[in-house]
Amino acid sequence: MIGAWPELVALKKQDDLESARDLLIQRCSNFQKFENIEVWIVFDAQFVPGITQSFDEAEVKVIFLRLKGRRRIAILSVRYQK
Repeated sequence: MIGAWPELVALKKQDDLESARDLLIQRCSNFQKFENIEVWIVFDAQFVPGITQSFDEAEVKVIFLRLKGRRRIAILSVRYQK
């Protein structure tokens, strides 16, 4: 999504990926509240140091994965462990 929304693309082009992620999380948090649904955001952990991470931010579940072709399996696995 960061590569598709113009304002997020602009931040990414300025090498401010962290701000782009923060803005996406904030927008998704607003959407979650408006629609009264649970939102999970999964980022490619390619640019995140360390291991796979998961945390809640702005009441949205945020997950960083480094699993290349197995992302879908990992996401479903995390989802059904709730």
